[in-house]
Amino acid sequence: MDIPNIANRIETPEDIRKGDILAKLGNHVMLFVGFSRDEKDTAIIIDSTRSTGKVSLREVNMRVLYHNGYGMYRKI
Repeated sequence: MDIPNIANRIETPEDIRKGDILAKLGNHVMLFVGFSRDEKDTAIIIDSTRSTGKVSLREVNMRVLYHNGYGMYRKI
């Protein structure tokens, strides 16, 4: 199932909520937990990666995600 068929794109970080996803379509999905700073430039996410071989809770810079082609989505 493709994400655009089951979720709407979120346009601004102010609208993202706990449980939404950050996705690079056709590649990788991360579950959004919250922001670690008031500036909303660093997200706390849950994901599984080959590099760690496990599910991890970690922080990622939102600019890096946007630059790498990630978008924010909410299930319809």
